[in-house]
Amino acid sequence: MNLNFIKHIRSSVNHISMITGITFLIALISMTPADMSAQNRMESYAEDATVLHINRDAGFIKSIRFEMLSVNGKITPRPSVMSGYQVSPNFSAGIGIGFTHYNEPLSLIPLFIDLNYKILNSEITPFASFKVGYGFSVQTEEDARIDNHSGGFTINPGTGIHFPLGDKAGLSLNIGFNIDKASFEQQLFNGGTLRRDLTYKRLNFGLAFTF
Repeated sequence: MNLNFIKHIRSSVNHISMITGITFLIALISMTPADMSAQNRMESYAEDATVLHINRDAGFIKSIRFEMLSVNGKITPRPSVMSGYQVSPNFSAGIGIGFTHYNEPLSLIPLFIDLNYKILNSEITPFASFKVGYGFSVQTEEDARIDNHSGGFTINPGTGIHFPLGDKAGLSLNIGFNIDKASFEQQLFNGGTLRRDLTYKRLNFGLAFTF
């Protein structure tokens, strides 16, 4: 009788274990699709948020700048405008044009490519910039006797700090080193021609408003 009782208990335990396992398996199967669906929704929300963030930061931008070029205590103003595209939250590229009033005896109208990279992923961030292009010459010193003149390449690496003023607007303070090339010819009294090649090397600093 004791052996039968023990067998009965073992059989009951086995039945309970089997029922518990089946119940757990059914519960797991029934919960898995819901869990997967919730996870998929969370991933979808994250992807949508990323797309919205990228779309908000990317787009066309414009910039108005005013800079001063300095050498040996002499200041030369250079206003310019730029139109470009914010490729990513950190990188932008554009084309700009300005006016550099050297008056020695030429001034230049630089047409340049402007590359800008924000170093940090924060609202206030340092940045690195690089401008390269060609400066078209203009004679602005009327008393100078010049027969022919021409411009040359311009290059301007720089750095600065960007401050946000809204979703896309911002104010930047910058400093850099600018090099411009130009040349002109003068007719001498003896009938000869004097050619002068100019290289303007200046420390530049200023500010820019981007929108």
